[in-house]
Amino acid sequence: MKIEWKEYDKIVLRECNNIKQYVNELDTLLRDYCYETPLRKRIDRTLIKCSIASQRLMDLVTPILSTGEIFGLPREATSNADLPRPVLVHKDRPGWDYMPWFCEKVTRIRQAVNRLMEELEKDPKKIKINSKSWNSPEEYIKDGVRLQLGEMRHVNEALLRLFKSGELKISDINIVDE
Repeated sequence: MKIEWKEYDKIVLRECNNIKQYVNELDTLLRDYCYETPLRKRIDRTLIKCSIASQRLMDLVTPILSTGEIFGLPREATSNADLPRPVLVHKDRPGWDYMPWFCEKVTRIRQAVNRLMEELEKDPKKIKINSKSWNSPEEYIKDGVRLQLGEMRHVNEALLRLFKSGELKISDINIVDE
């Protein structure tokens, strides 16, 4: 019997760097955002790329369930039984399971992407602002855009920092019969 390790850190770093690039591009594109902008196609394309990158991160740690698993069979009784499960380990706390933490961070990025898409779909002409508010409808949308971009940037930077420094490692263990 032989134990094989497969490292996923390079994949995580690649996708996090992609997300960082997309967030920076979105930040530039949305700096002077208005509802009817000629840059809308480019903004949408970049949002889709960011969504796909975050989905790849999620797929890395939560593989797609087989039909049997969907209907309640244990993993060991399905075609996925032979597939290894990734393990997320912190160098200072090797006994702790960091997978839920990682899933929560990736989910926050995905939710921020989705909320940013919702913010960009808002029509300033249809937004009702209280007369005592200092915000215009356009500023209200820009605030939401800045909030979601900041969320994506900060969570992604935390993941990048931990994986670049080697504090977190994702691997899977596969036991192979010789």
